[in-house]
Amino acid sequence: MSDADLLKMAVEQRRVILTADKGFGELVFRQRVSAVGVILLRFRVPSEPERTALFQAHWPIIERSVPGHFVVATNRRVRRTPLPPPVGFP
Repeated sequence: MSDADLLKMAVEQRRVILTADKGFGELVFRQRVSAVGVILLRFRVPSEPERTALFQAHWPIIERSVPGHFVVATNRRVRRTPLPPPVGFP
C-alpha cells in the first residue's frame, strides 16, 4: 500500500499515522494530502526498548498535540506543526 493510500484510509477511519518515514511530510506539506494527524518518530537510539522508553516519555506531549498536527518526536523534544488545509479546501 502506498503512503498516499495509507493516508487516505487513515482519514476515512479518522486515524493518526505513526511512522518513521519522512515521506509523509512530503505528502502532507508539499502535495497537501489530507491527514487527521501524523506522528513522525526520529529517535536515534540503538535498541527497540530505548525507542519505546523515549516514546513513552514523550507520550503526554504527543497525545495532546496530534489531532490536526504533524508531530515530530526526537530524542530531546517534540515539535508540532499544524497540518495545512488539503488542496481544494475553501
